[in-house]
Amino acid sequence: MNRLIVAIAATLAVPAAAFSQNVILVTADGVRWREVFSGAEAALLGPNEQDARREFWREDPIERRRALMPFLWSHAGRRGRIWGNQDLGSAARVTNGLNFSYPGYQEILGGFPDPRIDSNGKVPNPNVSVLEWLNSRPGFKGRVAAFGNWDVLPFILNTDRSRLPVWFPSVDSDVQTHEAVMKYLREKKPRVLYVLYGETDNRGHEGRYGEYLRAIKRVDDFLREIWSAVQSMPEYRGRTALVVTTDHGRGEGPRWTDHYKDVPGSENMWIATMGRGAGWGGEVCDEDATQAQVASTVAALAGEDYRADQPKAAQALDLDYAPVYDARAARGGTDAARRTVERAAAVKLPW
Repeated sequence: MNRLIVAIAATLAVPAAAFSQNVILVTADGVRWREVFSGAEAALLGPNEQDARREFWREDPIERRRALMPFLWSHAGRRGRIWGNQDLGSAARVTNGLNFSYPGYQEILGGFPDPRIDSNGKVPNPNVSVLEWLNSRPGFKGRVAAFGNWDVLPFILNTDRSRLPVWFPSVDSDVQTHEAVMKYLREKKPRVLYVLYGETDNRGHEGRYGEYLRAIKRVDDFLREIWSAVQSMPEYRGRTALVVTTDHGRGEGPRWTDHYKDVPGSENMWIATMGRGAGWGGEVCDEDATQAQVASTVAALAGEDYRADQPKAAQALDLDYAPVYDARAARGGTDAARRTVERAAAVKLPW
């Protein structure tokens, strides 16, 4: 693949307002980097999945990913940042060495892997999450909440200790989770909101690739609805950042249904940011990221320094600068790339 690195110079970058007043963190459980960056994989679409093939298959990988995640690629892919496209030299990886959910959520929300977290059992997390920590900060008390399609989430966030409001559905339903999220967002207007969508991983384990793709598409639809609601409310419009990621990857080829420490490739993941203070430029090239950086990034976007109290946490992602890749400009060569960057200087973003 031809690469084109577009260095967004300080004079062209949209000035970040240091931090956002509100942050929404969303995880889509077990979504591979390959689907995010290249869309549907033809070899995994079985003969009985022709409807899914018509929905999601395109010859061009750029068009495939847009068919699967149109919101992500029209927003974070153009007016935010996305790490994890290994074809561009950007690897985003899990560092806990286990590559399954509870250890992944500890790493995302705590900012570091903890070898004591080695199962998906309903065991209270001994670590304080960035959500619990933010809830103790001035201006955030009572304005942090979590929703998730997994009944282990209250244990991950140790609600007995943290006293965080955590909601989960009685059945496996991202739709029910999302409906509860939208109601809470509009009525309570939290400053920090965490949402865990889980059907992506559940459909993956079932080996139903078409349904796995549809679950990803639903998450993208949910993101669009959340972001549209945010832009409609003065408390959030121009004051909110969105971070989207996953707790682990999946295997390759026939092992795409699995993830674990002995499944190669399931350590690979991705991270996207968009909104106020969350960077600009799209796909990051030649720069790696880790799952553990999400917690400090969420805190930094909210104007807080998580590592000051939790030195084990990884540093926040660099949202001020990163080499980025413009797929459209790459097709047109360096002159087109330069024109793309020049046009970007005149774009007024809504944050």
